[in-house]
Amino acid sequence: MSDPQPLDPPACTAWQHLVELFFAQHARHQTVIRSLGLNPPHAMALMQLDPDGPAPMRSLAGMLHCDASHVTGLVDRLEELGYVERRSDPADRRVKTLVLTPAGEEARAVTRAGLFEPPAQLLALSEADQTQLRDIIERAVRDSTSPDSAGPPDPPSATFTWRSDPLRGVRAT
Repeated sequence: MSDPQPLDPPACTAWQHLVELFFAQHARHQTVIRSLGLNPPHAMALMQLDPDGPAPMRSLAGMLHCDASHVTGLVDRLEELGYVERRSDPADRRVKTLVLTPAGEEARAVTRAGLFEPPAQLLALSEADQTQLRDIIERAVRDSTSPDSAGPPDPPSATFTWRSDPLRGVRAT
């Protein structure tokens, strides 16, 4: 059995700074989602729903890496706020799908805008630094989602991937 590879100190420090920068935005993120009557799990559930079509409740549970019974409670609150509707799947009436309402689409857009608004510290960087940072992080994200990326996969409970979609922005899957 070989010894594990030592962690690269520059990568560790860069990751630590990114995490610290993200968590420094916590109060701003909380203000946005609380203004919509949401807490973080509700906001994540709302952000997972596709405005272009219904999603089975079991697929939301998969996206959130949680039990379907937990999703029921999240959806109850989103439905109470008027953000989603439960509908029967026409192909299988036993399957309940979730559809964003117009209010839900607006709440989702507000949540996304609040979460993805860059912190002032990044906006204060020069345009060249912002571009370089974007390109480096974009490359790391692209490399982490490629089929031939090196390293063992994360355990299922820890898997959380950000997907970039030019029409919908960045989303967690």
